[in-house]
Amino acid sequence: MDFLLVKMKLVTLSSTEAEYVALCEAVTEVVWLRRLLPSIGFPQLEPTIIYEDNKSAIDMVHNRSRHQASKHINPKYHFTRAKQQKSIVDVVHIPTEEQRADLFTKALPTAQHHKLTDMMLNRT
Repeated sequence: MDFLLVKMKLVTLSSTEAEYVALCEAVTEVVWLRRLLPSIGFPQLEPTIIYEDNKSAIDMVHNRSRHQASKHINPKYHFTRAKQQKSIVDVVHIPTEEQRADLFTKALPTAQHHKLTDMMLNRT
C-alpha cells in the first residue's frame, strides 16, 4: 500500500487547479485501461465517464474557463481536455454529497460515510 503514501510533486494555487491536475492523473489511467480492456474481450465503444464535483474544473475541461485564471497551468494538464474533445472520456458533474470517491480520499462524517457506502453497495 505504499502507493497511497505518495506525495504530489507540485503545488497548486487553488482547489480548482488541484482538481484539474487530479483529473489529468485519472484520465491517464483511463487511457491505459481503455487500451488494455479490448485485448481481454472488453471493447471500449463509449466514452469513459469521470464524475467530478468541482464545476470550475469541469469548465476548464470544456474550455469554458477564463483564460487568465488558467494560463499558468502547465499545458500537460490539458490532456484531459484533449481526451474529452476526442470522446475518450466524458467529465460529468456530480453533486459533492454523491461523490463516492470521497470514501477513499477524505475523512467524512459518519452519516455521509454510511450514505456513500450504501450507494457503493447499491443499498439505496
